[in-house]
Amino acid sequence: MADAGAADCDYHFAVAGHRIPSIFWDLDQLRPGDPIVVETPTTYFIYDVTQTKIVNPTAVEEVAPVPGDAAAKPSVAMLTLTTCDPKWDNYHRLIVHAQLDRSQLRTAGAPAELGG
Repeated sequence: MADAGAADCDYHFAVAGHRIPSIFWDLDQLRPGDPIVVETPTTYFIYDVTQTKIVNPTAVEEVAPVPGDAAAKPSVAMLTLTTCDPKWDNYHRLIVHAQLDRSQLRTAGAPAELGG
């Protein structure tokens, strides 16, 4: 099974991390269309970046089930990555939203986005 049901998902996965060299350091270099691969023990989840933006730290709606609209019902699976902005400071938050393109079982090998 190459696709673990990406089209049927309607969840939001959010990850916050420090903007240090080992975590999210270059997050500001992601652009719409860039892939993000999340690996679990059984599955790769391949997301496509839809937007990046800088927001105030109080913009908690960015991690709502529908990013930016806390009252909306989700219809697609999303990933949100968030970190401080600028580097080494916390005046704002860098937000990266991505939509799930597909999932792939690890038994099928690494996805092409990882050079596999």
